[in-house]
Amino acid sequence: MASTQDLGLNEPEIEQTHQLSTQTKKFEIRIAKTAGICFGVERALNLSEKAIKEKSGPLASLGPIIHNPQKVAELSERGMDVAEDLSSLSGTVVFRSHGVPIETQSLALARGLNIVDATCPLVKVPQNFARKLSQNGYFVVIVGDKAHPEIKGVMSYVQNGEVAVIKSEAEVQGLPEKEKVGIICQTTLNKSVFERVIEKCRARFKEVKVYNTICSATRDRQAAAAELAVEADCMIVIGGRNSSNTQKLLDICKDSLSRAFLVETQEEIRPEWLEGSKVVGITAGASTPHLLIEKIRGCLAQMGNA
Repeated sequence: MASTQDLGLNEPEIEQTHQLSTQTKKFEIRIAKTAGICFGVERALNLSEKAIKEKSGPLASLGPIIHNPQKVAELSERGMDVAEDLSSLSGTVVFRSHGVPIETQSLALARGLNIVDATCPLVKVPQNFARKLSQNGYFVVIVGDKAHPEIKGVMSYVQNGEVAVIKSEAEVQGLPEKEKVGIICQTTLNKSVFERVIEKCRARFKEVKVYNTICSATRDRQAAAAELAVEADCMIVIGGRNSSNTQKLLDICKDSLSRAFLVETQEEIRPEWLEGSKVVGITAGASTPHLLIEKIRGCLAQMGNA
């Protein structure tokens, strides 16, 4: 019989537990109950800061350390370059918060590089389940974006080669016939997408084992964004355009209202987006610093009082 396990992982950080609100002459500004930087990103940034401080030779992250272009550029200016592969690296390499494939880890060791592993601990969860399921003879179905660095890393932990990555329930019909199927997902996946895939798999396969590997930070942000989007006339979603979890927040907001906009900085906000709004909501991806959220709240407040 199919079974589901919800990990119930709790993010070890203190976040606001109520919406923050600012009243302007024209509209009210509300910040989602949970928004902005998560503990995994904060941990990666802290490790990067430490590596820069202790730098005694070449230093680079393997890919952007987080999906926040402005922060990555700042770290680069301070001495931590961004490399796309290991071929030209020496000294210290920082593994990005999204994780890296096992083969990359082995190659870095073989090249004698000093490794700083900034992989988010919650990203290691689907990695471990991918290994466990494959060791127990399951065909592993990973729900997510095959091109995303996190998924590339997770796939490498499947030891029997029995794996497929799909984005939606429509792709379930294209999976091979298998007796035992194990399902995991990208940590930033939209929960509703995961649930629909599970339903389709249970209807098709004899044995289905499910591990919900959506991280607690993602679950909380998605729920808070959905709650606020219902109340708002316009939603501002803050985060990198290359950020999977930020894009999911935008999609969730657009499910409730047409006026939902993604911005990386306050300079991108357009006054016409806000016209006629009584409530303007703000949410932000897991790589977005709280200082940036405050800057954008202040920018909106100025527009509302103009």
